[in-house]
Amino acid sequence: MNTSEHTWRYLLARERLPTGENYFTVREVHSGPNHELSWTEDAIEPSGETWREIVNTLALMSGATNGPVLDLTLDPPALVRVRDLGDPAKGA
Repeated sequence: MNTSEHTWRYLLARERLPTGENYFTVREVHSGPNHELSWTEDAIEPSGETWREIVNTLALMSGATNGPVLDLTLDPPALVRVRDLGDPAKGA
């Protein structure tokens, strides 16, 4: 693998409303050769020009549930394991 390449993937992101409540979105997250992270400014919504494109996008997005979470409530934001978020059933 070429370490100078940038890669991207969909990840779940934890965000915080002004009221202090947390919620989750999907973001496109990019990682550089030195593991630096960047992500889309806004959450990503599935879209496609064809039925097949949107099905493929949804399949890629569903993979986000198997990886780390981009925790945008931290300063600085960081990738965290789901189990480190608290109780996901309660939206921690």
